[in-house]
Parts: sequence; structure tokens; C-alpha cells
Amino acid sequence: MKELSQDIFDEEDRRQMAGKGIGEEQVLRQLAMFQRGAPTARLIRPAAVGDGINRFSERKKERYIGLFEETQRSGRVVKFLPASGAATRMFKTLLRFYRKETGLTEGDEQFLAGFLEGLKSGRFAFTDDLQDILEQEGLDLHRLLAEGQYHDILHYLLMPGGLNYANLPKALLSFTAVPKTPGPP
Repeated sequence: MKELSQDIFDEEDRRQMAGKGIGEEQVLRQLAMFQRGAPTARLIRPAAVGDGINRFSERKKERYIGLFEETQRSGRVVKFLPASGAATRMFKTLLRFYRKETGLTEGDEQFLAGFLEGLKSGRFAFTDDLQDILEQEGLDLHRLLAEGQYHDILHYLLMPGGLNYANLPKALLSFTAVPKTPGPP
């Protein structure tokens, strides 16, 4: 791996860094980090309810939401940023497709194709939850997929009245798909 030095910067680079208040050493450290790559963690198993994940009852969720709203009204909270961030960005392309916006890129189209394939194969952690909410409305996920009724699927995935994933913090999304293991015979 080639060692980086300040020789890589020209005068335009130096002006740009100075304009942003970034020193050359800081940029070199960042470039070295990109070269090395980020260290990876070796995962032992997926987090699951009871093993790293807490599942709250609807009553507790409502209580915690009420406490947050009360705290916010009192002025003690200006902006809530959960550690995992809001999910809106995760669903940006799906929201654009749901809203029938124009200008989807080739990358957006590829993402949508992969997303639909993931729904068909059931590989998403939320697939069972989505199917359950669709069934409550008399709908079937696989039938909607076969008929190309993607708008309905996205409505129940993203919007209030469905799973509301576009509006939830990421911490509340189903994110780990654990294969169902058969119980005792």
C-alpha cells in the first residue's frame, strides 16, 4: 500500500481545504483510512427478541411516546435524533416510486427490481408483518406482486395505516430476518 504524503495536493486542493477549514494532515488521515478500509466486526449471531432486542407492548410504546411528547412540549427536547436515524432516507426511492414521481434513474430502477425480488423471495425481515397487515385488509402480498399492484404494497409498507416504515425511526423497523425453527414435535 502506497504511503500518502502532502505531495498529492496541488494549489487548488490546498485552497479548497483552507476554505473548508480542513488541514492537510486531517485529509491525509482520512485518505489513509479509506485506503486501509474500516475494521470489520465478526458477528456471532443476529440480534433477536430476548437476545439483544427488546420488544415493547403497544401499551408501553404508547407510554414512551407520551413521555417523549410531554418532554418535547415542556421544551426539554428540541430535536429527537435516535442513534440509528430516521428511516425516511432508507425509503427515498420507494417513496418516489409510490408518489409516482418522474426522473427515476437507472440505479433507482435497479433498486426497485431488487426490492421487488426481495419481497417475492420473502428475504426481508418485515415480509411477515407486511403480509399480516395486508391480510387484515383482505389482500395478499403474492397476489399483489403477481398483478403488479406495487402502489398498494408500498402504501401498506410505508404509510400510516400500514407499517408506516417511512415515518418510523430505524430503531423501530424489523431489521433482522431469523429463519423460523420448528418447535418440538
